[in-house]
Amino acid sequence: SIDLSPEDFISIIKDTKFKNTKIKVLKYKDIQKKWLNLIDAVWKWSSNKPALVILERIIDKKLPTYWFVWKWIMFDTWWIQVKPDTHMYEMKWDMCWAAATFCTMKELDEKELKVNVIACLCLAENSISWESYKPSDIIKSYSWKTVDVVHTDAEWRLILADGISYISKNYKLDNLISIATLTWAAMVALWFRYAAIMWDDKKLINKFVDYSKENFEKYVELPFDDYFIRKTKSEIADLQNLTTWIYAWSSMWGAFLSNFLLNNENYTHIDIAGPAINSYEAYWLFNKWMTWFWVDSISKIFLDLK
Repeated sequence: SIDLSPEDFISIIKDTKFKNTKIKVLKYKDIQKKWLNLIDAVWKWSSNKPALVILERIIDKKLPTYWFVWKWIMFDTWWIQVKPDTHMYEMKWDMCWAAATFCTMKELDEKELKVNVIACLCLAENSISWESYKPSDIIKSYSWKTVDVVHTDAEWRLILADGISYISKNYKLDNLISIATLTWAAMVALWFRYAAIMWDDKKLINKFVDYSKENFEKYVELPFDDYFIRKTKSEIADLQNLTTWIYAWSSMWGAFLSNFLLNNENYTHIDIAGPAINSYEAYWLFNKWMTWFWVDSISKIFLDLK
């Protein structure tokens, strides 16, 4: 992780040859100016400044537009509520999900697609400092909804929340897909072989489930309903970034992020915590540790979308 700061990653993206994909970068000054306060809170005060990178593969503005929103944490310490040493070792890989999305966009760059595809990579470092945000802090998001910080390891929810709202407000989109290595609960339920997929875009979810029947990357649909959304509400703010005693965390944090869609877009949430890290053992096409899970499935599924 020490050799791949957000700035370094942006340089790699800019140096990559895209034929049909445009690159836009919002650097730290833009994040401050646009009041992306949740992203701003998470990075403080690492020497590595945060950024948003937007990759646009626009074929025809009249066609449906799909958005990927992904987190990229250079290193995840848990901030004030610091991780135990046994859990800290893997955290340099907390950036691989945005890297996989970058690879997917490169894969789709010259494909014959019938939809527009845009990715937003939310880049930051979750590092301990004397100005770190703390449990019980209340932060106003880009959407102007306030968030009660119950736990500082829920930083990815904050970063993705601002990224989702920024995209929802500033772009016309039909479908939004949030993807992250989010929860231990997903690994408890599905181990390292399956990703969790959920929410209200049933047509797209069914494509992932059908893909799983005959291909290597596997997706399992998890439940959701309004109950989970209600439980993301806070007694002292609009929302809380952790709800204790509800252990269906994959569904809960899809519910949390859904609060930041501003125009009732179709929404799909994917939790790839297990198969992306795969810290247990190598199997079939996947090595141990980072696997680049979902590059194959997204690339194939999006060829058939209309």
